Amino acid sequence: MRFYTGQHQHYCGIDLHARTLYLCVLEAEGNVLLHKNLPCDRARFLEAIEPFSEAATTLLSHFPDSTKLHSRLKRKFGKGKALSILAHKIGRTVYFMLKRNQAFDPARFLATA
Repeated sequence: MRFYTGQHQHYCGIDLHARTLYLCVLEAEGNVLLHKNLPCDRARFLEAIEPFSEAATTLLSHFPDSTKLHSRLKRKFGKGKALSILAHKIGRTVYFMLKRNQAFDPARFLATA
């Protein structure tokens, strides 16, 4: 993946432990929007980051292969729901990457919806 220098609306940091994770979301200006200690539970993690779903639009603009997945989801679920599904998929991917200490695999990410 190429690195880019564009600004984003939100930045997120995750500190993953065996049974808990610490989540911090910041605005671009540095204001803290969310400081939360959560159990290592995928549903709770996705619920916490849902309001900050800018990741889906960032993925589409910086990772061209993701547009095919987005188009497929749009045809099946509609435009608004497709972005929400993509944001949840990103959240699940990040969670499992951190939990398993694995690098991002674009082929695996794009393989299924």
